[in-house]
Amino acid sequence: MGLLLIGTNLTAVDATAARIMGLAPEKIEYLALAADRLGPLSESRIHQRGEQWQSVASPFEMLDHMQHLLSSELAK
Repeated sequence: MGLLLIGTNLTAVDATAARIMGLAPEKIEYLALAADRLGPLSESRIHQRGEQWQSVASPFEMLDHMQHLLSSELAK
């Protein structure tokens, strides 16, 4: 994708990466477990610098058995 994601909170970085890929972070098991324990998942609680994730979003094509991870805004 040609992106470099850097952050001080790995949960927030992974949640942002999930959004870029078109996935709902709260539907990813390890992120759901980490939410508010190790860091925020909520976009409103993640302070982001540089380009906004929406401008670089490139939703991944998901296998049928992984469709449940898609963000509701991007689900087909």
